[in-house]
Amino acid sequence: MADFSEKAAAAFKAQGVDILPAELGTTEDWSDDEDSIGGRSGASSGDEDEDEETAYQLGFPEEGSNALHAEADWREWDGGRIGGRPTWLNPQHLPHAHDLECRECKQPLRFLLQLYCPVDGAHGEAAFHRALYLFACGKASCVANKSVVSLRCQLPRENDYYPCNPKNADAGAGSGVGASAGKDACPSLCAVCGCRGSFACTACRSGGASADDVARYCSKAHQKQHWKAGHKSTCPGASAAAAAPAKAAKEEEEGEEPSSEALTAALQQSALARMVFPEYDLVVSQEVLVKDSAAAVESSTTIWEDAHTAGGAEDEADLKLKQKDYDSALGNSTRDPEYLKFLSRVRRGGADQVLRYCRWEDGNGALAITAAAAADKKQYRAPDCGNCGSPRAFEFQVMPQLLHYLHVDSSTNVASPGLDATKAAVAQNQQVPLATKLSNLGNSDIEWGTLDVYTCTGSCCPAVGSGGGADGDASAYSTEHVRYVAGAGLE
Repeated sequence: MADFSEKAAAAFKAQGVDILPAELGTTEDWSDDEDSIGGRSGASSGDEDEDEETAYQLGFPEEGSNALHAEADWREWDGGRIGGRPTWLNPQHLPHAHDLECRECKQPLRFLLQLYCPVDGAHGEAAFHRALYLFACGKASCVANKSVVSLRCQLPRENDYYPCNPKNADAGAGSGVGASAGKDACPSLCAVCGCRGSFACTACRSGGASADDVARYCSKAHQKQHWKAGHKSTCPGASAAAAAPAKAAKEEEEGEEPSSEALTAALQQSALARMVFPEYDLVVSQEVLVKDSAAAVESSTTIWEDAHTAGGAEDEADLKLKQKDYDSALGNSTRDPEYLKFLSRVRRGGADQVLRYCRWEDGNGALAITAAAAADKKQYRAPDCGNCGSPRAFEFQVMPQLLHYLHVDSSTNVASPGLDATKAAVAQNQQVPLATKLSNLGNSDIEWGTLDVYTCTGSCCPAVGSGGGADGDASAYSTEHVRYVAGAGLE
């Protein structure tokens, strides 16, 4: 056995991969169909004695919220945010409802993430401040039909909303949202999603609510959802304004069982929280590829499957499962070399990365998740900018790991015999008909392989002025191109 490990280690070393014999395990851990795995890892990773820094920046989710453009001092702006509600760079000329409507089901899109990514150099004057936004439909069938939208907004250094010199932010001049344009010039925001609120609650108005207290909405759909989720209990114009939330708190404090009305109110508030994705701070750092090994490649479970779990193995038994076990259980007869490269790159850079960023650099485009995606990438050309005609180029890529953090599988039920039994079957290398084990309630389990965003290389600015919208105000947000790429098993 030792001779086998030593010979294998020597073979890897000859290919430039330094692996200790102990890392190779025993002959029981290897089979003929896995020879290409170790060879592929050694040939493609190019491992050196030190970790390798690349041209990419990676985005990682962290608990908390990034204030971004809500802070007047733009020196503090960094990274981005995931879920919750967007923070608009231009708070006055917001995108209209039709810009953020699903083309399939006509429902409002849901906010996925945003990035602060200013442009230096030739375009720096017009794009001194620059932000990108990504929205997607909450229905799996619509996302599969590529109902995903990216918006871009930018401002020069001298603008109506943020100080030219951040040192003057505390002085009050030009600091804060809408300081020069006037706070009243900024549109009201939707009470559900934080987008432009063009509709108002008529019951609030009839009940005598002040202009600032009237609930606003981006669409009739969100108005109905907000009403059911609890607004009918607080709206001053509701015929039966209930005090259920306060009553529930009082009963809980006194140790009494909550009434049915209080429970209903609690469920409504929970429903309101589900209208937006969970919120995280998006922290960005340079990609540094750590050394890899054939043992690490072989012991990997799929990133795609991990995206629907807690992001990794939960116990010792799971750690012993090999990639081949999942392949066999899922009926995969071949090993996609591009998918293995994808797994290796992600593992080396950080398994919980949800975003890869590298703007407009030739040869540093999106990371292919499958062989089909790699073949398409070679000939793929994003459509030119619809505003100025400039070519679009790759800027960032959203990874499947984000699905886990968005909790998109919260409505998925595991049918009999249950999750534990399913894991056991996988461990025993049995076929697992997952389609019969999982049921998606409400068409809510959105999924993708990657979402690749291509942006205008001319950094053009849309003409902002009067007109252009239902309420007479043009948008300062340009639509960019999103390439939806299906993941393993989704083609």
